[in-house]
Amino acid sequence: EIADHVHLQNGVVIYTHPGGANNAFLSAYTAKGVPVDVALGKIDALDIDRFESVALWYAFLNCGFRLGASAGTDVFLNKVRGSLPGHVRAYAKIDGPFSYPAWATSVRDGRAFVTNGPMLELTVAGRTLGDTIRLPEAGMVPVHGLATWHLPLERAELVHNGDVIATATLSPDRLSASLDRSVRIARSGWLSLRAYNADKGAQAHTSAVYVEVAGKPTGSRKDAVAFLQWIDRLEAKLRERDRVPSAALKARVQSNLDGARAVYKEIAARGD
Repeated sequence: EIADHVHLQNGVVIYTHPGGANNAFLSAYTAKGVPVDVALGKIDALDIDRFESVALWYAFLNCGFRLGASAGTDVFLNKVRGSLPGHVRAYAKIDGPFSYPAWATSVRDGRAFVTNGPMLELTVAGRTLGDTIRLPEAGMVPVHGLATWHLPLERAELVHNGDVIATATLSPDRLSASLDRSVRIARSGWLSLRAYNADKGAQAHTSAVYVEVAGKPTGSRKDAVAFLQWIDRLEAKLRERDRVPSAALKARVQSNLDGARAVYKEIAARGD
């Protein structure tokens, strides 16, 4: 409901600290309904500034959903231990003067990267974040990636459909890592650049560049089935708690669950 009202006002909807694919039901502070909302087109971007959320974001991308990457510090000023405001942030590329509508459009289109330190650049066949490259068949695409930081980097990697397919070359002082090479893309999916220094708790990740091969849509049977199981568990919890206050609202919730299931069943049926 809230997402729909935001979209009616040309806003952008971002899920904050969604948790991970394997621990959604272990805490009160995770996004248990996120597979439903993503399937129904309610969400524009996902916070991936926590390591546990990256794999969840990958699973959605593998199913063919085009979710931008975002981040937020989630600061509690009444806690002794906590991150400073702006510790984790998202940078969105805007063409022309800055404005809220321009920023919202950029995040919605996936033209952002998230970081708590390292800065990232990525182009694939001359295209940038959020763009789609269409190949008539499996083939090679040139990739340029760059990670820079004022502290040493541990590594920077090119990710395709959740798997690392190339590693950037670190400079002698490790303050930058560059990647200039062609990679073979055999099936539809996405590419993204990430950089880390685990010892210093540093991480950065771009949104995706999408690649369509031979007109076939992206689809992962494994991830779609996992989301179907997630929805089954969510429905069981809803029935167990029985806190939806009216028959009309229960019917609406059921319609959302069934609508999301239909989406994931279709992805599973056509997926690799």
